[in-house]
Amino acid sequence: MAAAIHMHLEDSLPIATVLGNLEIASSQNVWKPFDARVTDYLSQLSRRIFSLPDIHELPGLVSLAYWIRPSAIHRLTQRYDDENYLIGRGMAFHIPPSNVPLNFAYSLFCGLLSGNSNVVRLSSTESIEAITLVELMRIFHREESLHEVSARVCLIRYEHDDSITRALSIKSAARVIWGGNETVRRIRAIETAPRSVDIVFADRVSAALLQSSHVEDLSNDGLLQLVDNFIADGYTFDQNACSSPRLVIWHGTIDSVANASSLFWQQLEQRLKLRETISAAHHMLRFIELCEHLSQHDISRQLVSVVGGATRIKLVEGDDWRDFSKLRFGTFTEVTISNVEEVRHLVSSEVQTLGYFGYKTDEMVQMVKRLSADGIDRVVPIGQALNFDTLWDGYDLIRMLTRTVVII
Repeated sequence: MAAAIHMHLEDSLPIATVLGNLEIASSQNVWKPFDARVTDYLSQLSRRIFSLPDIHELPGLVSLAYWIRPSAIHRLTQRYDDENYLIGRGMAFHIPPSNVPLNFAYSLFCGLLSGNSNVVRLSSTESIEAITLVELMRIFHREESLHEVSARVCLIRYEHDDSITRALSIKSAARVIWGGNETVRRIRAIETAPRSVDIVFADRVSAALLQSSHVEDLSNDGLLQLVDNFIADGYTFDQNACSSPRLVIWHGTIDSVANASSLFWQQLEQRLKLRETISAAHHMLRFIELCEHLSQHDISRQLVSVVGGATRIKLVEGDDWRDFSKLRFGTFTEVTISNVEEVRHLVSSEVQTLGYFGYKTDEMVQMVKRLSADGIDRVVPIGQALNFDTLWDGYDLIRMLTRTVVII
């Protein structure tokens, strides 16, 4: 029956296989999480990535290679060392977004590490990093020693077609759906197997919290490091990533915030110019989005800057920063608070990540405990907002992509 469905998909519907074989991938047995064959595959892939010439020009691939290096996988394995028996669910069907080029790889590798075979619908939007990774994996598919793992991977591409999505969903034991709210609703409405699980990543936004007095006390080198970390979080994917900050929360007195923010934004402007981070297209897209927003909302009294590396919108009383949270390409909403408790009035279930600077970890723990149940799934130092983990959006991906067999 499975073979018939796959032959129908490949022969009768507009589906292109980029890598692997759909029928073979869907017929694989489940493995235990962190099977040695998978960890060896990822270790070798990490080394291949690091050996690429001019790898420094592909920072996304560098981050991925660090995430799958042996020491990182070993630490991850220890997180799931308990008395119960975990085993993969079956075939995982991944539908990654187009706005973060290597998201498909993180999703896929979580599926492999969980003991599943995997079918990934690649986005039609290509990037040099994604193309490079697929070519490396294509080499691995030809290596006999890695065949067992390679057989568990199939990368496909097709236009939006609910009939194809339905056929794949029915054969899936899990669907991993990345995208906006509309994408999630549409795919969730498509029939799937009775015991299949859906892991969904809908629209989220993120924020950064800075204690102004600590920014004021920084040395020149310290301020430069903070700004570089903020640029990594806010500019790497043009704020398309759900964990990239859209709101900047300044905590301190009015005078302290005024001084700290001036130091911060001036340094950021200089750094962006030096690194040539902002392209002409980036500037134009930011300006277009801002003009479209201005045509619907009068925010002229709140604009601090329009040109340069960052457009800043200061909240005035009664404003909701989420009204501006869809603006990208270096557009940030700013708000000042005098007490960290006020953070709770700014967050909701839409907020995924809070980057912070000037606080100790235990201070953040206490703050999160005092927050309402809705909002904030990750609290990380500024500079680590884009660091992927199997704990994401409040989900434990390894546990959700496995079955737990209770042994008493």
